[in-house]
Amino acid sequence: MSLSVESLLESWDGRSVEPFQLAADIVPQDPAALGDLLRLARAGSAVVEVGATWVLKHHLERGVVCDARTTGSLIRIIGSCRRDESRLHLLQCLPFVRLTSAQATRLHGTLLDHLDANNAFVRAWVYNGLGLLVLHDARYRREVLALFERANASETAAVRARIRNISKEFP
Repeated sequence: MSLSVESLLESWDGRSVEPFQLAADIVPQDPAALGDLLRLARAGSAVVEVGATWVLKHHLERGVVCDARTTGSLIRIIGSCRRDESRLHLLQCLPFVRLTSAQATRLHGTLLDHLDANNAFVRAWVYNGLGLLVLHDARYRREVLALFERANASETAAVRARIRNISKEFP
């Protein structure tokens, strides 16, 4: 990843996404660049981590395909993010990736580890990820539905709304 991309991400003021948008314009929209963004997120400062994960999400939303290796890295990084914003971006990437069975198993553990996150939006997207696991593999259905039921009785409106949205996709 070029120094100019890292410099742009480092210039983030904590509010405006303009540096992220400028970086997204520089980073090629191809699968190899997604892996580069994850490496930058891991190696850079916490601010760079937020920006790199934002650009990654941006590219996935625009149709760039994530290969299996990059998907594996994305799942590993979710658990080691230094900032809630980064973790949220990566959780929001999950609808755009294809999972192998091994990746689904690893993701399952990672998501369960973050059910009690302090940030309600992170928790909402953790539940969304659990719902995606049900869509990927029915063996998660019983457990996830029980988690959804408990969450619907105790969670914030944002979490309950995310659960409702993903549940609509269940067969």
